[in-house]
Amino acid sequence: MKVKDNNSPNSDVIKLQSIEKEIKENKDKQKYDSIKHKRKNILINHIRYLSSNGITLREYLDNNPFPKVPFELRDSEEFFDYVKFNNFEMVSQALNKTIKFLYQFDYFKQTPLHWAAKLGYERMLEMFLTFTRRCNIYDKNMRTPLYIAALNNQKRCVELLLDKGGNPFLTDKDGKKPEDVTTNTDIKILLQTTSEKPFNEINKEVPPKRYDSSKIIIL
Repeated sequence: MKVKDNNSPNSDVIKLQSIEKEIKENKDKQKYDSIKHKRKNILINHIRYLSSNGITLREYLDNNPFPKVPFELRDSEEFFDYVKFNNFEMVSQALNKTIKFLYQFDYFKQTPLHWAAKLGYERMLEMFLTFTRRCNIYDKNMRTPLYIAALNNQKRCVELLLDKGGNPFLTDKDGKKPEDVTTNTDIKILLQTTSEKPFNEINKEVPPKRYDSSKIIIL
């Protein structure tokens, strides 16, 4: 089963702009209500996404942490080098200045979490996961940090990511899940015995009747 995961929060702005235009132009009552419901779902899912990554709406509005290009933040290439060489002290110092380093990505769209998981840097990955819950981000080939950890048979990293909400049911561009690419029996069992239910609950669409659209503030 392929579970949907929103990894492009900036794209929601484009969707909302398009929907706002539809609402202004549409005079059909039934279609108008349908468009408003669609807008409401996008807003709620967007806020859910921010919440799952430990980011408040105010933090997002004041200082959007999500980059649009590789190494967008100044000194981020140097930060990636610190991660790759397991320089825990320098990485820690940089994160104490700004956690935006964790949201940066390289030319393969891999984040510091991908690299720590790949190289088996358990202590560093654990530190990253105290700063952010954004552990289901895709790289260029739609691989999450959990997928990368499983691919490289990093059992402890797999455990850490699962404990913080890593989704073992997300697939790569070829439709493979983390359990399909690991050669470690313990990791395979760990991934296979993870319940799918909580991830379905997170990703299901919000029913219209559960929310009062008049209470949602359009920013």
